[in-house]
Amino acid sequence: MFFKCVKSGYSKSLLEFVHDGIMSPNGLSSTIANVRRRGLTRYYKLYKIFAERVRRIKAGNPANIYPLYLRLWINIVK
Repeated sequence: MFFKCVKSGYSKSLLEFVHDGIMSPNGLSSTIANVRRRGLTRYYKLYKIFAERVRRIKAGNPANIYPLYLRLWINIVK
């Protein structure tokens, strides 16, 4: 089984990862679970970077007022 990827936005490493998962004993279901897990990991990493940036801005200018949801998120992440 071969995948051909031309200007589709998928990286070669992702396609190799999917191919290896399809060929494994667990099959496609484990591949899908691994891709989802990797996506969630990236999502939370970006979310953490965003929260840290907001925290730094707040520390630099305490008079700056943030919306309630950002204030709640900053307190949760601390």
